[in-house]
Amino acid sequence: MTYKSQNGVFSGLVLTTKCLDGTPMDRSIPLFAGVAILAVLVVGAAVAFVPMNPTTTQPSSSTSTTLTTSTSTSSTSNLVLRLVLNTSVVSQGGSVSFTMGEWNSLDAQNVVEASDAWQIGGLGVGPCGPTNYPFGFEVLSGYYNSSAGLDSAQKVELYGPGPYFCPMILSNVSSYSFYPLSDRADVKGSCEQDPCFTEDMNTTAVVRGNWSGSSLEPLPPGVYTIVAGDEWGALLLGHFDVVSTEPGGTVILSAGTVIQVSSSYDCVAGHYSLPFNTGNETALSGGFAAEAPGVTLYVATLQQASVVYQGHPSSWVYSTGLQNESRFTVSITAGSYVVWIEGANLNCGAHIVMPLERLTTVNITEAFEISDAGLP
Repeated sequence: MTYKSQNGVFSGLVLTTKCLDGTPMDRSIPLFAGVAILAVLVVGAAVAFVPMNPTTTQPSSSTSTTLTTSTSTSSTSNLVLRLVLNTSVVSQGGSVSFTMGEWNSLDAQNVVEASDAWQIGGLGVGPCGPTNYPFGFEVLSGYYNSSAGLDSAQKVELYGPGPYFCPMILSNVSSYSFYPLSDRADVKGSCEQDPCFTEDMNTTAVVRGNWSGSSLEPLPPGVYTIVAGDEWGALLLGHFDVVSTEPGGTVILSAGTVIQVSSSYDCVAGHYSLPFNTGNETALSGGFAAEAPGVTLYVATLQQASVVYQGHPSSWVYSTGLQNESRFTVSITAGSYVVWIEGANLNCGAHIVMPLERLTTVNITEAFEISDAGLP
């Protein structure tokens, strides 16, 4: 059997995958990318990569909401690429976990030929690249809701200094034979047996911070995008917000954050939503500047936001109206809320315009902050 290894290093991310074929790890190929020593721990059928001498501070427990966000898209040949996050908001120093994988939507065996049609290059499932999986991910600083700009976006450094001991990687995968209504598949390729092995086509990861040299640092407050893609060209984008708590207030969206929303000609504009909680009567304030044609900012309760009319909550606590630039302050009582920034509805179907959507960039000019200081 022929093997290859791909450079990469585990770090701010803790990943759990399954052993591929039971091969003893002493046959793995070490990758030297630094001076820190890493060990490969094998627990049952799981493989985890951790530093033996981590130069990191253990993150504090998260006070995030319990919301779970999920997304999926058709991949190819009746496969569905899925991405599920355990939360959309996390306190600085906390962690975000997510699961991604490929699912066969057929109730019959589904043989899919391998491809190399990645929409985004450089995706992987850990320090060794995608290994034998047909999918991978990366984490970007900033908010993105399309493939535009992803290649030049700032990446979160998930992997610290090596070396790493990678599992055996096939030099060639020819096809994946998925079981009915399952993410389990037989992997066929450059090996002496058929199939080479059988594997669950999913992986779970935990993002704990960003590596800077030999130190793992908490993610700065702001919005982050998880990019998940597969070798057949499917692409998913998930988002989470890191918020900081300061004396006298809580920042839920940092100044300098850039987000993009879709303005629309079909009465259903795109939006960016940020859930948050407050335990007492307080004030939410902040500021933004948007490109033409502008955006509308809503503050709504979670219950209000669950009923949507033409792309925005059917009722709300506060609304800016369509604005290119605004600073706002709104008093709210204890409860669970959503900040909802929506693109403009242009003409609302009065006539057909192509394309139906256009991206509008929004810059957060003043941090969105919960503070008692803003109360009258």
